[in-house]
Amino acid sequence: MEMLSYNAETGEFKWRITGRGRGKNAVAGHVRGDGYCELFLNGNRDYAHRMAWLYVHGYIPSEIDHIDNNPSNNSIANLREATRSANMGNSRAKVKSKTGIKGVHPTRWGFSAQITKDRKILHIGSYKTVEDAKEAYDKKALELFGEFSNG
Repeated sequence: MEMLSYNAETGEFKWRITGRGRGKNAVAGHVRGDGYCELFLNGNRDYAHRMAWLYVHGYIPSEIDHIDNNPSNNSIANLREATRSANMGNSRAKVKSKTGIKGVHPTRWGFSAQITKDRKILHIGSYKTVEDAKEAYDKKALELFGEFSNG
């Protein structure tokens, strides 16, 4: 990491050396279309959040969660080690969601709430209102994911 410096508060990496059209102290990496920042070092590509964790903690865990769900926010205070299941528990509603609410889907009779844990879909229940389905989802998410729950 002698090629880069890392600011733990901002999550930003900067080059310590010049080369390939970049100056010393230039911001390193680029933000992809999905919001994640990538760094290219010695011909290898990796995510900035993984490099930030390595820089601060000395190892890279199998999963790192962005607490605020902003994949561009790589400040160390926004990153935490997670299991795959916990990381998915902190994810947002899918773009194609018809309700815009994570885990809540319209049915012929109202709304269904379901949640995924360890790659298994669990049906929570059917509800007349979207608010009731969201409340049930949020309660189950808190039970299953604790601090990683994000309804």
